[in-house]
Amino acid sequence: MKRSLRFLLSSSALLCIFLITLFSTQATANTAVTFGASNWGVSYNYCDGYIETNILYFDKNGTNDMMRWVNLYYKNSAGTRVHIFQWNEAPIAGQNGSDVTDGEDFYYKFINGAVMTWTYSYVGGNSDLVEMRIKWYNLPDELYGTNVEMSIDGSWLGGGSDDDVSFTEWKNNVFATQMGTPTNLTATTDTYCDKVVLTWTDPTISCIGGNWATQVYRGTTYLGETTNGTFSDGGGAKGTTYNYRVRTVLYTNANTNNISTYTANTTGRRKGPYVAPSGLSATSNRCDGIIRIEWQWNLSNPEGFAFHRSTNPSFPPGYYIQSNINGDRRFFEDEVPVKNTTYYYRIVSQ
Repeated sequence: MKRSLRFLLSSSALLCIFLITLFSTQATANTAVTFGASNWGVSYNYCDGYIETNILYFDKNGTNDMMRWVNLYYKNSAGTRVHIFQWNEAPIAGQNGSDVTDGEDFYYKFINGAVMTWTYSYVGGNSDLVEMRIKWYNLPDELYGTNVEMSIDGSWLGGGSDDDVSFTEWKNNVFATQMGTPTNLTATTDTYCDKVVLTWTDPTISCIGGNWATQVYRGTTYLGETTNGTFSDGGGAKGTTYNYRVRTVLYTNANTNNISTYTANTTGRRKGPYVAPSGLSATSNRCDGIIRIEWQWNLSNPEGFAFHRSTNPSFPPGYYIQSNINGDRRFFEDEVPVKNTTYYYRIVSQ
């Protein structure tokens, strides 16, 4: 009886060892992937300005388990699917490139003007699973700040006894973050004679070493760009009120820019033009040949004054102009060219 018990215990132990070995073998066996929604995805690179699409296209675990063809689309603001990428196991007319994966030839083409790059990588470092990586660089402006819908149609060949998969309009979404808009825009009004000074707060730029600038507009006229949060406009007419607005541009790559929305308009104005000075008078009884001109000005000082001198009261072309008289002056001593001659004067603010 004791011998029989020992034999049963020993047999049980062997059975356990056998079962453990069997389970271990099953756990490490490799099986081919049946292509599904989890085998492709999209992401957005804010600093470099591209949408990347990753799609599994070859599984070495199976027998000819691979993508036979696939098309990539995005949906525009009108709700239309726009074809931007084509992939096929057979050559494509006008193709952009090809690839050989373990002896299998694949071909691809960029569609409808899409600026792209194509490469491959191994899924999770597993060299048995190969995915294509498509980077799309020239995103339309309308996509920034929106949830971009990307979709694929295609056919997966499940080699051997594996399942074939046909798919239509499988969707993935990615948000294309738009460049932040400047804030706190201000513009001077009647502060300077020669310019309007604008200031604002630039958005936070998260891209290290990113190439960006804030663009300045007077109405719809582009004035220039800067990265220091201030700009001086000396081109507007004096005394005219203008609308100003700014926006920030992230120069992401050679094919597209990520542009913020405009700020709300703010108004600014240069000093002037001023009314004519009043109380103009001139001396006529000095023996040194100097005529002293005096005038009155009751407003804030202009940028300066200028007087005109002529022997003709209608001031025909060719009269003398003395400019660059400081705005805080109220007189000027004019050394005339010919004594005992009657001269006429007029004065203007500027």
